[in-house]
Amino acid sequence: MIVLFSFLQLTITFIYIWINTWSLGYLGVYFLVMFNLLISTFLIWWDVYLIWLNSTFFEYILFFWAELGNNVHIYVQFKSDFFGTLLSFVMVSGALFVITFVFIDMWDDKEGCSFLVNLGFFLIFMLIVANSSNLIFFYLGWEGIAFTSLFLINFWCDRVRGIKASFKVFVINKIGDFFFLLLISLLINLIGDVDFDTINISTVFLLNYKYRIGSFNIPCVEVLGIILVLSGCVKSSQYGFHIWLLEAMEAPLGASALMHSSTLVVAGLVLIFRLNSILELSGWAQILMYVLGIVSATMGSLIACFQFELKVIMAYSTISNMGYMFMLCAVGAYFEMFIIMIIHAYIKIFLFLVVGGIMLHCGGCQDLRWMGGLFLYIPTLAVSYLIGGICLIGLPYWSGYYCKFYIWYAITDSSILLRGGEYFLLVSYILTFFYVCRTGYLVFLGPKNGHRRIYINKPTSLLYIYDLLLLGIIILFMGTFWVNLVDSNYSYLTGSLYYKSFTFFQYINYELSYLSLYLWVIVYLIITIFFTFWLVFSLNFTWNIFKYWFYITLFLNILFLIIF
Repeated sequence: MIVLFSFLQLTITFIYIWINTWSLGYLGVYFLVMFNLLISTFLIWWDVYLIWLNSTFFEYILFFWAELGNNVHIYVQFKSDFFGTLLSFVMVSGALFVITFVFIDMWDDKEGCSFLVNLGFFLIFMLIVANSSNLIFFYLGWEGIAFTSLFLINFWCDRVRGIKASFKVFVINKIGDFFFLLLISLLINLIGDVDFDTINISTVFLLNYKYRIGSFNIPCVEVLGIILVLSGCVKSSQYGFHIWLLEAMEAPLGASALMHSSTLVVAGLVLIFRLNSILELSGWAQILMYVLGIVSATMGSLIACFQFELKVIMAYSTISNMGYMFMLCAVGAYFEMFIIMIIHAYIKIFLFLVVGGIMLHCGGCQDLRWMGGLFLYIPTLAVSYLIGGICLIGLPYWSGYYCKFYIWYAITDSSILLRGGEYFLLVSYILTFFYVCRTGYLVFLGPKNGHRRIYINKPTSLLYIYDLLLLGIIILFMGTFWVNLVDSNYSYLTGSLYYKSFTFFQYINYELSYLSLYLWVIVYLIITIFFTFWLVFSLNFTWNIFKYWFYITLFLNILFLIIF
């Protein structure tokens, strides 16, 4: 009931702001939005605690909506369970941090109020996606986030690039919408209901049904599973359908932070999770999803190593992490997928806010080739990037470390038909280290290549610093929170910091014989040689890079000696 109340509260608030924008003013709109988001964050967190404590869920029917053929009744119905409620909390709390940055970023923009309203409606439709109880109501939120994202991407409508980007996003997302509508039609025809729970219960009775296509008899569940995966992979920007995510970078940075963290890109995963019984009964769909996840995880991190725009690097990082989540769904590790979804959301919001601060300091520039040597001028952002980068890489006992452990444990413990992906995971982890270090070096430690106006000390907003500080604390200790309070199966990871350190690497060395110490040494030597020459020749650096790389290599050698 609390989530429903928060949804209605936010809906009424943003409609009121939309009608009275000019009378409230930018400051009034900001404080009204922040006040309501704070209330909603507290209420939803209380609902999460109650649901987790009592191990229960609730469903609320607002009103009867429509009746389709075959006696199918459609209700506007909310489902308040642990998954949807916690995802709602992540979205609303993440929006708090993003809107604080938007307030600073768009202070002098005459359309700043309109942007806040668009962002609010985008959040409302995403709450429908997270808490809907049937496919039709879910589709309303699905189309709502696509519709509002077009306004956010084309917010600066006088830019030709923005118009082209919004059109491309619209066209590519229609592919996923087509598969989703096809899935809804088939389920109504076969089951006669659109409720998620009814579909999951009734799917087992479809095992004997087959579609005749030409001379082939294809099991009905296989067709439904493949259509489900295709509809989800477009919205979750898997490799091959990822172009729209790159074009979405034309949106203001606040919108990009929400789209790439906890809202738009996770909608496909939410759909797959809600209809997980179809996926579990479809072997070909699991294989397709697993392959898509492997390709996205590897190619996303590989391409990010050779990009020069900050927001594009973050976009490919998102594609890589969505690939991890697809792999976990394919092997049935839904709980691990959900944990990684939450941790990744906060880390990516934090990194986007850091990128936004860098762009503000550089006058809107996001090209790495026009930066360098900014550590002395924006040390707060340099330290913040270090924290976010370490969390994304997965240094032991930081939040990303638990993500890496969950993924590795689930993949290596999966079916023999889905084995082999751990090698691609290892490559993706190494490449993640590459592009995080490369970006940090070129922005903060590299030679000064930018305009002289960026090499002056500018005052940083205290509100922005507090925003980064609070979010940084969250991403630092979030992994430990999940391990100790929610998932007791992995609680030994934080049992003793000194006697059980680097558990993930110990697990690889002592329990997985095919990834022995010798293989790690070979991999490390290859990394050292490749990364050194790659850094030198990718941007025609001077030979002074070897001076810095010597210290980095020395540090990594000491680190590996400690680990092994």
